[in-house]
Amino acid sequence: MRTYADLFAVREFRNLFLANCAGIAAHTTSALALGALTYASSGSALLTALSMFGAPLAGVLGSLTLLSAADSVPPRRALTLAAVLVAAGAALQAVPGLPLWARFAVIFAGAYVGSITAGARWALLTDILPADAYVLGRSTMNTSVGAMQIAGFGLVVAIVASAGFAAGLPLQERLIVHSPAEIRGQVLGLHHNGMLTTQALCAVLAGTVADLVPASWAVALLAAASLAATLVLTAGLRRTAPAPAEAVR
Repeated sequence: MRTYADLFAVREFRNLFLANCAGIAAHTTSALALGALTYASSGSALLTALSMFGAPLAGVLGSLTLLSAADSVPPRRALTLAAVLVAAGAALQAVPGLPLWARFAVIFAGAYVGSITAGARWALLTDILPADAYVLGRSTMNTSVGAMQIAGFGLVVAIVASAGFAAGLPLQERLIVHSPAEIRGQVLGLHHNGMLTTQALCAVLAGTVADLVPASWAVALLAAASLAATLVLTAGLRRTAPAPAEAVR
């Protein structure tokens, strides 16, 4: 399976792709609305960043307590439950006059319970596609994330996000190579939740910096830190790159 035509010929993949697009579109628009509400009521860049990007912090606790369900609960059932929880959370956020603390409680509770879904989604992907098609399937799913962010967060942010997802594909392939099939859902879920948690921590840092210095300085400082982290990690990743024979077949 080497082409997009082959990939989208798989009915279950088409359905998963469309569901992922819908989920990202919903998350993007709700995050923008929630961020606007938070900033209007608090005037704090830190709280705004937390409201938009802080949910994965609850995913850390969920990864420790719930992630095993990624392999013990059928992935289709887990994804359906997650969709219901997200819809319920969005309905609660729409209640007029909801206190700020209650909004954050809804955000973090939903993220905690929903922490199992990342592993379930990628475990399902490995079930419905041949092993050698995982990277193509995952990259196509990542493309859907970028496309939905173009509509929600704007073109520049989406280009950066898409480039970041693409850069992570070789690492995901290494995870597949070295992960036993029976715990692959947990491994992929831990990777996904860990990545989102790091993004949330960086969003908190960005909000804190933006409360202390002008926003333009905050953007420049964090961009420089991101480039420095990339340079530091590059040499180690090159040394640990798997041999061609170890690639996913």
